[in-house]
Amino acid sequence: MAGSNLDRGAIRGEGKRALIVDDEFHVRALISRWLSDEGYECLQADSAAAARQCLRDGSPDLVTLDITLPGRSGGDLLEEILALCPDVVVLIVTAAQEARTAIDVLRRGASGYLVKPVSREQLVLQARKMIAERSYGYATAFRRVRHEKSMAELRTDGIAGCLRTPRGGSGRQILFKAGKGKYQVRLLTARECARLQGVPDTYVVDVPLNQALFGFGDAVCVPAIEWIAQHYLTPLASSHDSELLRR
Repeated sequence: MAGSNLDRGAIRGEGKRALIVDDEFHVRALISRWLSDEGYECLQADSAAAARQCLRDGSPDLVTLDITLPGRSGGDLLEEILALCPDVVVLIVTAAQEARTAIDVLRRGASGYLVKPVSREQLVLQARKMIAERSYGYATAFRRVRHEKSMAELRTDGIAGCLRTPRGGSGRQILFKAGKGKYQVRLLTARECARLQGVPDTYVVDVPLNQALFGFGDAVCVPAIEWIAQHYLTPLASSHDSELLRR
């Protein structure tokens, strides 16, 4: 995981400035509204050139950055932003779900990586709560369809949810760790998928990433089946046997 220097002030935002860089107007407007409600003074840019102009007018405290921009990649703009404003927190907000893309921008200095569409209630507010805690908290995020809209759903109840194959439906789970003034985000690895199926670490996973995810993601989650057997299948079978004996 790549770390973050996003602290409580950056989340609450009172007296701070945010720059929203995205070529879609409705995305810029939505994020601006959310951050304005958090106390930020918000600037908007629909391109790399517009973002550079905003940076010339003063360094922001927080930047939300889309990777796909007209004329220049968000990854290249990320490096330019950090060169001009070394202390700024840059949060990637993009529709790109590829693991290599996330890893690349996190290695280049991004503080975090969120997949569109994001829900303020489920992500921003929960992130603020977790970051404010002194100890680390952990959660998983999933892409869900709610009321015919795709969104990210953050869970903090310890439930990892069902695993799905890349070919079969939902994408890889997003792991979220926050606390002590920092947060970290990354995607579930093939090894972690294997562990969820009860596969020992001594088992060699030597196939391409997508193939490994497809294989392990479509397997039966052993702990889940054990729980179902203990709480439902076994009691049901016992009840059925008792009924037969009474006859």
